[in-house]
Amino acid sequence: MQKLSMEIDSHLYVAKITNISKNNDITEYIDSCNITLPKANEISSMEANFILDEKLVDTGNEVKIEIIDEVGNILYTLEGMAALEKRNKSYTGNETWTYSIKDSYEKLFDKVVPETMVFFDLFFCNINDKSNSLLHIVANKLGFREDQVDFKDIIFNDGNLIRVPFVLFEQDERWIDILQRFIKATDSILYIKDKKLFSRQKSFNINENLRLNKTNIITEIEETFNSNLYNGIRVTYDRFLKLDNRVVFDLSQKIIVDKNKPVGSQDIQSMKISYSTSSVANPTLTKATAYYFTREDDVNSKVDILLVKGTHYTVEEWKETQAIVKFFNPYPYKLYIENFEIKGLPLVKYQDNESIIKNLNIIEKNQENFVSIQKNREVQTEKLAKHIALSEYRTQILNNKTFNFSTHFLKDIELGEVYNLEIEDIDTIVRVTNIQISLKPAEFEMRIECNCIENDDDFTYSSTLSGKSNSSFIDLKSLEEKIDENSKNLKVLDKDIKSRLFKQKTQPNTADVKENDIWLNPDTNVWKKFYNGVWNSISEAEILPAMKMYNSVDGNIIKLQGTADKVGAYLLNEGEKFGSLNGELAHVTFDKLGQFEAENPNNRVALNIKDPANPSVVTSQILLGVTDITDEKYKDVSFQVGDEATGHYIQFKNNQARVVENGKSITDVNNSLENGDFTITGRTNFDGSARFISRGTNEVITIANGSIDFYRDGRRLTRIKNIRYGTIATDSSGSGVVNFEGFKQPMIVLPTIKSANFGKNMASIFCYAEHLGGVSYRFFIGGTNENYRDANAIKAMGTSWSTNNAFITTLLGITGYLDGKYYKGRYKELGVNMEQVRYSKNEEEKHKRGSFNVLKVPSFNVKIKRNGEILFDKTYTMNIGSRDNAGRVEYWIDPLTIDTNFNILKKFVSRTYIGYSIEISILESNLEISGEFFEPHGMNGNGLFYKYKGVIYSINNSSFKNLSITASAETSTISSATGNGEVQYIAMEVD
Repeated sequence: MQKLSMEIDSHLYVAKITNISKNNDITEYIDSCNITLPKANEISSMEANFILDEKLVDTGNEVKIEIIDEVGNILYTLEGMAALEKRNKSYTGNETWTYSIKDSYEKLFDKVVPETMVFFDLFFCNINDKSNSLLHIVANKLGFREDQVDFKDIIFNDGNLIRVPFVLFEQDERWIDILQRFIKATDSILYIKDKKLFSRQKSFNINENLRLNKTNIITEIEETFNSNLYNGIRVTYDRFLKLDNRVVFDLSQKIIVDKNKPVGSQDIQSMKISYSTSSVANPTLTKATAYYFTREDDVNSKVDILLVKGTHYTVEEWKETQAIVKFFNPYPYKLYIENFEIKGLPLVKYQDNESIIKNLNIIEKNQENFVSIQKNREVQTEKLAKHIALSEYRTQILNNKTFNFSTHFLKDIELGEVYNLEIEDIDTIVRVTNIQISLKPAEFEMRIECNCIENDDDFTYSSTLSGKSNSSFIDLKSLEEKIDENSKNLKVLDKDIKSRLFKQKTQPNTADVKENDIWLNPDTNVWKKFYNGVWNSISEAEILPAMKMYNSVDGNIIKLQGTADKVGAYLLNEGEKFGSLNGELAHVTFDKLGQFEAENPNNRVALNIKDPANPSVVTSQILLGVTDITDEKYKDVSFQVGDEATGHYIQFKNNQARVVENGKSITDVNNSLENGDFTITGRTNFDGSARFISRGTNEVITIANGSIDFYRDGRRLTRIKNIRYGTIATDSSGSGVVNFEGFKQPMIVLPTIKSANFGKNMASIFCYAEHLGGVSYRFFIGGTNENYRDANAIKAMGTSWSTNNAFITTLLGITGYLDGKYYKGRYKELGVNMEQVRYSKNEEEKHKRGSFNVLKVPSFNVKIKRNGEILFDKTYTMNIGSRDNAGRVEYWIDPLTIDTNFNILKKFVSRTYIGYSIEISILESNLEISGEFFEPHGMNGNGLFYKYKGVIYSINNSSFKNLSITASAETSTISSATGNGEVQYIAMEVD
């Protein structure tokens, strides 16, 4: 076979493929090798494929692929585990094996955050301050050493480093998801390169080291034009601000600790402390006091104390999100803890701020057609939001061309870099988004994909800073909006039709007020009515629906919402004001039965409404300008314009028509209707346009030309046009795609699950639609499974035992022992200090018998902990024995074992890290002795007397042997997304 090499412009490039596991160079057995570099816009692996006609590689072998220049420089390297993808066998006996190699990025996808972590004021990436650099911190948590990363500073266009005020890593969150948010928030690329974690910020600066032109592009170039209906970018984000230092926790009531409960007592419960907000910077204990009575029935015996850490309390956890402490009582009296005050800097979240970049010619609200960038937890400042909006504006709005072409092997081209592209009439600037390398004998080529980023027009920038705060924000997901039905059983007073509403803090001027006028004080939400010359308080039932609606429109919103059976637009009040609190002010709905409803307090259009008791009966109702559409008197009215209280109205009721002008009925209905231009039949044709105005408000709904428009203050807010619903089969990878032909953007697509198959032990599910471009959408449905592993007793030698993702664990036992010692010999050989003493003749006889006194005995304490919680606490003392033996000494130290069996079970609500530990504290390390003895000389009974004192035996932590912990745990892990099923959807055109 030919060698995998190629000479280009007097430069020689060689490929080398090695099976590291077998220490075998397999290059000469490979005809071709294809390498795909990671994508520039998402985290992905570098991957290679090749075919062998001999089985020289086994699944799981470590394989390295290198591209080397003529002087030995390694230009590209890929090292990873081999996977056998396909085997082909012919009847002639020939076989081929197709392998894929992926880099070590695969290992990142399964790692999760072991416990919740909080950081403040970090750089996204600062190579000169790695301890405060978010990317360095995450890389370290993933196990990358400092020499295994290749990062550059993450900066704004002005050169300043980008910071993130508040960082929250939630327990069991995947690190890979954090990195994906990182590259979205910083507009960066991130992948494994040369076995290093490689990160670069995307730039719009042109790389002058290479130009893409006829000298390196082979044969042809493919230019693709993408249609674009959008004219701006909206970035929504949450701001986080620290408040001033203040009390974030204190006891709501006293804590009583029973007497004689010193530190180490077993039956003391931990207390979890939750702060006033979900996160606090620098939580500090500022006041800790207690008292006790030496005589319970005597208040004069009160003793006040300051709590001391380690004596009155211990800290098991002290974090920005919570604290866990235990209180103890070393006194023989009950202890009353009255203060445990913690101060810090509470963090407050201001939700839903906006940064918008749009075309200069977009002036009116109804001209806007923006791309909304999904909220990113790490985007928290206006400057960064503007930075992201500008980058997306240049990429998605101004430039709509992509290029694909093949080149000779280019050693200098880099993923994510910007280059000049010049060929024939194409002269533009592009960013490389994907690179594929094809290696064949004498034919090294690259397939390049890139986006045009040439256009850089002027734009309009606007920013909205929200004052909507949420101090409890640990769950950063959006709160689900709920629609509460508005009670419409309101009493209506006909004379109130001509009432006016005064909405002001001070009492209106009497000269401007007429009988039955209404005054609302917005500060107190007190409503009053003027009659009999004075202002009188009134109840909610006495206030007209339209007037309440007018008071509620200040903070209202329009929400589009749908189910598999019904879709509509709802005018909602999200403010806390008198009237329709968080309720519905108006709505327009369609359903799959063809029923249509449009309502506000004074108007109702209901078409093709089926009787639930008799579905074959279809009715319709149109009420325009009435006082209250829920009044029972309109139950049998099929059409009415105007209210009876005005003296002017037209009414169709019980198959009879009635026209009233100036309070008098007119029999000639045709004259009154000649300008109405409408037709009502059994099939209910509503021919022409309609305009619905809520009396006393500036809200208008129009129906014309196949669309429904919502207006406020003369300006159109939104429009509902085309609508379609259906079902599509799809899976977790998004195999189902729908092209809504005939639709126009902007539009919304609302998916729901019709049926699904996720396998056993389902942990989570998802169902959503992804916009592919134009009017095409890809639908996803899937879930994750929880894989369980039964508990087995595992013995770990040493002082620790741990596992991850456990939900049940049992401590079964510990082992360990200390060796004993035996000595028999002369006193002088004890190895302690000795001194000669003299006694009188009368005292000598009683001192001739030797003595052995023990002054100190070795002792130690053993604690067994589970995640810091003490499960076992026992103190051991060594046993010592001795005797005098004819002028010699004999002593022994018994061996001591700490072997103990347990059966301590613990269940957890969620998957948890479990760590058991043996903690041995030496209370007394030495065996210290003292005594005296007589040493005779000769046969006459003479001799010398001696006293001695010293240490003859010691213990330390290394003296313990055979230490072990035996425990078991039932664990579970979450699988990758899987599943398939059917998705029901509703698609609507909107403004």
